[in-house]
Amino acid sequence: MPFRFIPARPYSVLFGFFVVGCLGLVGVSLLTGAPSRHVSADVVVATDAETLSDVYESLNYRLDGARDGHEGVPRVFLAGLPPDLSEIQSVDRRKAMFFKSVLPLILEVNETILSERERLLSLHRLVQAGVPLTSGDRRWLDALAARWGVGDGDLETLLLRLDIVPPSLALAQAAIESGWGTSRFAREGKSLFGQRIYRGDGGMAPRARETGEVFMVKAFDDLRDGVRAYIHNLNTHWAYREFRVERARMRARDGALDGYALAAMLTRYAERGATYIRAIREIIRVNRLQSLDRAWLERAA
Repeated sequence: MPFRFIPARPYSVLFGFFVVGCLGLVGVSLLTGAPSRHVSADVVVATDAETLSDVYESLNYRLDGARDGHEGVPRVFLAGLPPDLSEIQSVDRRKAMFFKSVLPLILEVNETILSERERLLSLHRLVQAGVPLTSGDRRWLDALAARWGVGDGDLETLLLRLDIVPPSLALAQAAIESGWGTSRFAREGKSLFGQRIYRGDGGMAPRARETGEVFMVKAFDDLRDGVRAYIHNLNTHWAYREFRVERARMRARDGALDGYALAAMLTRYAERGATYIRAIREIIRVNRLQSLDRAWLERAA
């Protein structure tokens, strides 16, 4: 059976029916009750890299087309990377496959954040003008503040946290932390960003962990959950406050976010510190990832 569609919630209506004419893919609909302007598309399970490459070709999905926003990126969201990704002999093809697979996931999470940020900015302007908010808007703000770890009524901190991570920066970090999608954590745990946990379930123990270390690498049900957790981490953890402050400065200047510049604010992300930042910037530079900061997702059908 080539496809199966499973509604994530009862009474959902299936939008954006995605049919892939390849036996190597399984499409799973994940509808989340999001606003109609951001209808969720299908999560796709790819059994091998060649099949996935054929699908991308059939959709005319090209990284060069996505650069500088010239062409939209198809709403194809992978549950996991192809298990044979490391077997692609050409380094350029392997890297392109990795970027093409991860980019839609980043764009979708950013798309949702920007939608919520737009509403937050609108409500913030009303508050500044002394206009009373409706009970519905207040409930929405309370729920948003709780999700982003902000005290009630602190709209300034909420605006600082509710913003995107530039695709160039996220793609470069994913490449480093996941070994270009070939690490055990990426393959088995759907973890692209090496996020550590120190208690609870849902983690994978590193094989080379030093004696006395107790951390685990967080595992996820699919890649999209991992991308959401990564962006939430950068937007909430105390260690990345400088990142959020610098991002806000960029917004105040001209609205454009520079992933290459923002990388300098992530020295606490890895033990390598400045060496880690240089590695991120090298990947951004060599692979021209800044041109993908203007990439956008095609509209849902």
